[in-house]
Amino acid sequence: MKKIIISYSITLAFILISVSSCEKYYGYDKKETLNDTTCWHFIKTSDSTWDSIRVVVLGHQVWTDHDRADVGGGNAWPKPSIQYSKINDLDSKALYRWLNKEKDTDTGAYYHYINPTYGSIFNWYFFMNGENCEKAHGVCPEGFHIPSASEWDDLEAYLKIIQPHHAKRDAMSSYIEQSGSIANALATNTDSWRASDILGTPGYDKTINNSTSFNAIPAGTLVVDTSNGRPIMVRTGAGRVGIYATSTESNAGKDMYCTRIFYYNSPSMGRGALDKSRFARVRCIKDDNTINKTKE
Repeated sequence: MKKIIISYSITLAFILISVSSCEKYYGYDKKETLNDTTCWHFIKTSDSTWDSIRVVVLGHQVWTDHDRADVGGGNAWPKPSIQYSKINDLDSKALYRWLNKEKDTDTGAYYHYINPTYGSIFNWYFFMNGENCEKAHGVCPEGFHIPSASEWDDLEAYLKIIQPHHAKRDAMSSYIEQSGSIANALATNTDSWRASDILGTPGYDKTINNSTSFNAIPAGTLVVDTSNGRPIMVRTGAGRVGIYATSTESNAGKDMYCTRIFYYNSPSMGRGALDKSRFARVRCIKDDNTINKTKE
């Protein structure tokens, strides 16, 4: 254990040195002010064109600091190369095809638009973009991929040791010691989380959420209600749960994929599995830990 702590202490020193200069190098041509853990990463799309995307450095990993929210891409997020369909409760034909796993486009790719705050959620066939392997590029920006379950676990392991050093205020250290809160550190500090009286949870004290600048949000999910005979879609969990995709198939079967879950009233990062036709939020992680600081 001592060796592990020393190793992460060395990593922490390196990371703090790296991200402390983010605003100087990444924010110089942006109007918004970035904090000390969020950086601009530039992606060259042609001989004369560049895109940029905000990233957050956590340990040896570089994550996008926001989810994919738009269906068609833009701002470094690519448009899917496969055909896809929108699913909503007003489109009975699309709902029927989705419920019966009939792939009208031969891809099975669907998305569901929630609202302007949360954007969209996507199923496996959409976010994997026709691929079927761990760490697939999917619908991520160039140089990024859909995180595997083990990469989410690496993030969790890093935060369990290092999180108190990223605290926004001294009280955070005691919160982590008492609750071991990973969810609190990764959850956005907006009012989107339902209130909770449990220490260290995203809903307990939103002002100290998001010490990592990861910005996990509780977009909820999509379920089917057949209680009245006719199947209708019901959005549930908004404000209470954020379900995030992985590129790892579940041990429960090849038709399911692993997820990572954040609840408003839990300090932990939960683990789950969904049928590949079901929907989750999409976050991306970089293939390596390098960042392009300038348009060169």
